[in-house]
Amino acid sequence: MTILEMEAGTGYYTEILSRTVGSDGSVIMQNPPAFDSFFGEAVGARLANNRLSNVTLSRVNFDQLEANDNTVDMVTWILGPHELGFEPGGQSVGNPERAFEDIARVLKPGGVFLAVDHRAAEGSDITVGGTLHRISESLVMSLANGAGL
Repeated sequence: MTILEMEAGTGYYTEILSRTVGSDGSVIMQNPPAFDSFFGEAVGARLANNRLSNVTLSRVNFDQLEANDNTVDMVTWILGPHELGFEPGGQSVGNPERAFEDIARVLKPGGVFLAVDHRAAEGSDITVGGTLHRISESLVMSLANGAGL
């Protein structure tokens, strides 16, 4: 099983996913480069000395996922979709529509997409992600449905 973990942060869930898929599986630990100052040292410590040998670090924006078409069994995005409205230091972390299209691109037919986040008030636009760290359920559903998920 291959899992792509979007905005893996410091790798808390990466560790769990790595052990879940075992030595026959793999985890792609994705973080945008703009988040290096938030997570960089902790990620390095978690991956030091090849302690999670089935994990690959991917430092790309949300709309540039490093996986071939139809190769990923599951994409997880835990407490992260709201980041599409965040621009740390003025740096974009990816186009919202293209990010969801890229998720659809990498997933195998029948693959699973799991998105978990704090809920913003309905009608809130994407920019509340950068201030309140929330996103409306309808916005996530609209982006996902628009990408064919």
